[in-house]
Amino acid sequence: MKNKWLCLFILFLVFLNGCKKKEQNNKSNYDEIIVQEGFIVKTVESLTGSNNWYFVSAKDINKSDWLGDFKTNNLGNGFWFHPIGHDNFPVSFIEKHMDTLSLPKPSVEKVYTAQLVLFPVRIEYKLKPRFRDKQPRSEFVQNVGGRELRFGFNSLPVNIQKMTPLVEPKREITECKCELKEDDVNGYLYKVCIYLKEQESKYSDVPCTYGVRNIVADTLDGRNVIRVDLNCCYLGDRAYFDPATKELIDFSYGAM
Repeated sequence: MKNKWLCLFILFLVFLNGCKKKEQNNKSNYDEIIVQEGFIVKTVESLTGSNNWYFVSAKDINKSDWLGDFKTNNLGNGFWFHPIGHDNFPVSFIEKHMDTLSLPKPSVEKVYTAQLVLFPVRIEYKLKPRFRDKQPRSEFVQNVGGRELRFGFNSLPVNIQKMTPLVEPKREITECKCELKEDDVNGYLYKVCIYLKEQESKYSDVPCTYGVRNIVADTLDGRNVIRVDLNCCYLGDRAYFDPATKELIDFSYGAM
C-alpha cells in the first residue's frame, strides 16, 4: 500500500515539474522580443477624421532616401495595432515627426483615406506564440500617385517595448528662417516658405531649403496659373501662383 502511494506521489511530482517547465517555456516565448525594421503608417479618413495605425516591415530602408523605399516590392507583412496601452510607444514623438502625404479626393463623394502618414523605425515588441507566423488575413491597398501600394497584415495584440527612429527626426518648422534669395526673382520659394510656416506643416525637410525643379504655365480649376514644381517631397510638391500678381493661390503635396 505504501509503495502504491509512493508511486502516486512520485508521478504527481513529475507531473507538477512538467507543468512548471511548460509554464516557464511559455513565459520565455512570450517574453522574447521580436525586432523588425519598417514603417509606422497612420491613415486619416476624410470627413470623420478617424485613423488606423499599422506597422509594415521593409526589406531595405535607405536612410538618405527612405521615402523611395515605401513601395510594394520592398514591403513585407505587417500588423494593425492600437497606439494606446503599450509599455513604450511614444505616440506624440512619432506623430510629430511623421511625414504627411495628402491623397487626392475621389470623384465620387464618400469617406476616403485623405492622408497617409509614415515614419521609418526599428520596432521591438512582444507577441504571444500562438499569434506568430500567421499568414496575413487582410490587405492594405491604396492608390498613391497613380500606382498601387499594398501589403498584407493581421490585427495583432502586440505590446510595443521600444521604437527607434531610423532617420534623424526632422527639425521644427519654426527653425526655418524664410528669406528672399537673389535667384528667387518672383519670390516663389519665399512665399511657399511663409505659407508652410503659417500652416505649421510637418515635413522631413524644412521649406527654407527648397529648390525649384520647373516653372510652367498651367491651369487650375479653369484658371490660368503659373505652376512651380518644387524639389520636395515625394515626386515634388507644387505651388500655384497668379501670373500677374505672383500671389500664391494654392499648394499641393507631391505624390510618391
